Amino acid sequence: MRPQNNPRFSGNRPISIRPRSSRKPKPKWRFRWAFVLVPAAVFLALWIISGIEPAGTWDDLMDFMKVRNRQRYTLLACLGLVIVAIVATARVLRPSEDDQE
Repeated sequence: MRPQNNPRFSGNRPISIRPRSSRKPKPKWRFRWAFVLVPAAVFLALWIISGIEPAGTWDDLMDFMKVRNRQRYTLLACLGLVIVAIVATARVLRPSEDDQE
């Protein structure tokens, strides 16, 4: 390859290229507040809910929506709540984007 076609050459002198450091900086340890705030929020919500008297029941809601097969609909609702809980837990426990760099 001729020097004029080579991008490393500028005129008669080569451009100096610094070698890149192969070491990555050690990630800083940071306290993850999610491990404290999520259980605190759950306990606060449970405490608030324990003092509330509901205006209706699950059967009232099923009557309002005119559900025929109540057992299957209840199982479907429980499955949806379990999936939401799994996704929320995975979201909280996933490392943040700042930690991945």
